Amino acid sequence: MNTLEKARFSSVASLEPKLRKQIENIATRLPKLLPENEVWGCLLIGSCSRGAATFRSDIDLLFILKSPPLDYERVSKLRDGLEKQWDQDPLPIQCTFVLENVFSTSEPAMQQALKSAWVLWDVEGRIQRGLEKV
Repeated sequence: MNTLEKARFSSVASLEPKLRKQIENIATRLPKLLPENEVWGCLLIGSCSRGAATFRSDIDLLFILKSPPLDYERVSKLRDGLEKQWDQDPLPIQCTFVLENVFSTSEPAMQQALKSAWVLWDVEGRIQRGLEKV
């Protein structure tokens, strides 16, 4: 199972057990919910990946899409389907979709997010290889 990457999982100890369970549940369900022909994988970013989440936090998921264009209809369909799957979970889910070139961005906020990211799902190891470049 391609769940939370062990090397980047050290900050999970500071998360509450319910939150850890929710994140692990998301990671387990991702392969069943996403079309492998459209998505390379998913990263957990934000306060959860930094171990700083509180009861007011949301769970930020960054999905890496396989091919352009990043059109609104395609992304909306994926986002709506995913968020509907998790609407009963304790913390809200925030889904963001980007293309694989995100790993070569020089945008500081994205670079910081990627440095603390956890791999939740990685179809062919591309996400891990991308993170190694950050």
